[in-house]
Amino acid sequence: MAGSATTAVVLKMAVVFVVTHPSVLERLLQEIDKADEAGLLSQMLQFKEAKHLPYLTAILNETLRLRAPQITPIPRVVPKGGAEICGYHLPEGTLVAALPWSFQARSDLFGPDVRAFRPERWLEDEEQTRMLHKSSVSFGKGSTSCVGKNVADVEMTKFLVQLFREYTVVLQDPLKPSNKVSRVTIDYINVKVRLTARKRA
Repeated sequence: MAGSATTAVVLKMAVVFVVTHPSVLERLLQEIDKADEAGLLSQMLQFKEAKHLPYLTAILNETLRLRAPQITPIPRVVPKGGAEICGYHLPEGTLVAALPWSFQARSDLFGPDVRAFRPERWLEDEEQTRMLHKSSVSFGKGSTSCVGKNVADVEMTKFLVQLFREYTVVLQDPLKPSNKVSRVTIDYINVKVRLTARKRA
């Protein structure tokens, strides 16, 4: 996912989600401004400073959950002795696979509002948050884990902080913020915004 195209997909959708959810935008700006005023953020954000921005991290986690561009199934081989999966016995050596979205749209894990964009779900309870991270497969898992995950995390975090720190972001067409296209990955095109420099104290 650290490729420029897939990272750009997540960033586009994070911006769309934030600006179309006023309460999320307000909370994010408050978090950034408070950390800024406290001197916790460099002029050009250092990634280690992101620990002071848990709500921003939650926004990225929620965007990845709902709009991860990865659409190829994650394959696994049934281990020795076979396995019971969804009520079916599969013999050892069987190749099985599941789409990432099928994991991340489970209401038993992510709550009855699983289809809603709600970053707060990543901050409500420590034990629950650990379970959500364990269930998130946006970057793959195990042998299929994206080797560029850390690079993508840095790029996305730094971009979003600088964007919302410096600019007021408004969608040009709030009723149709993007068009979805499927290629090797899912992409969202024609995301058009207007940027205005924020007045800062």
